[in-house]
Amino acid sequence: MKNMNNEALQNRESLEARMSSWDRELSNLKDQNSQLEIRHQEALDRCKALEENASLREREISDIKAENSELRITNVEALKKCRSMHEELDTHDREVSELKAENSKLEGMYGEALRTRESLEARMSSRDRELSSLKEQNSRLEIRQREAPERYRVLEEKMGLQERQLSDLKAENAELLSRIRSSEPSL
Repeated sequence: MKNMNNEALQNRESLEARMSSWDRELSNLKDQNSQLEIRHQEALDRCKALEENASLREREISDIKAENSELRITNVEALKKCRSMHEELDTHDREVSELKAENSKLEGMYGEALRTRESLEARMSSRDRELSSLKEQNSRLEIRQREAPERYRVLEEKMGLQERQLSDLKAENAELLSRIRSSEPSL
């Protein structure tokens, strides 16, 4: 009988140790859950900032495209003027010197417009790469954001299972204590 009491006490101590371990694990899971919620909010905040940045970049790209379109029109007009002047050169020999000076001026404007266009295209290309990078980053963040609720759900399920196990152990412990107490008076 004494061995049974010792064994029951050992079982009780073992159960208490296990319950204490589960309590620590449950506390750790709650801490992890809080950290995950904080990370989720940070991810949402970063996504919002990225969306605002992407919107700004899109407006800048749109402005550059509009400016580029205007420069193309200017270039076409400059080319038309050049052609017109060449025709006038053929028909008006006496105005040759004036038309050469004007042509040289227009070629300089055209070259400047081309350089400006090339510079704008380089900037657009750089912005496109940056926009593409931001879109990829945004996609990765959206995937992480979509995965967060599933991770949270899995943690809740684990926590529920542990709570049920803890409840079962408490009931088993109460039953063992009851048995121990009922067997003590018969000593």
